[in-house]
Amino acid sequence: MLTKIGNLLGNVFGKLFGDSHHSSLEHRVFNTISLLFGIANLGGSLNFIDFDQYPIFLFLAHLVSGIIFLLFYYLSRFRSIYRVLYWPFLLLISGFLSISILRDAGSQGGSHYYMIMAVLVGTILARRIGQVLMSFVLF
Repeated sequence: MLTKIGNLLGNVFGKLFGDSHHSSLEHRVFNTISLLFGIANLGGSLNFIDFDQYPIFLFLAHLVSGIIFLLFYYLSRFRSIYRVLYWPFLLLISGFLSISILRDAGSQGGSHYYMIMAVLVGTILARRIGQVLMSFVLF
């Protein structure tokens, strides 16, 4: 029974993020992160629909970045284009987090904690030490 469940989950994850036989670990990590960020940002945009309480800018930042993350997922997962998306991906994360920090009460809002995760993403997806250093400087 557990083997069947494990195989089913493996098949689902393989379809969503890429098969370990055909996709590198970095490719699958890029797929996973871009899909999760896309869904999270689109879902997060629903929190900011009340334009009387929140500026429309926060809604649009979440909505647009969510769509772009899903575009990155599509290009990476179904077109195998992910290496050239490394810097656009990191710049999108950096831009979105910077906007969130500035518009979400700075250090009281909590968005700055995601910068640590962003450095880890930049490090994991980097192909050269120069990319690691530049992503560290970026974040």
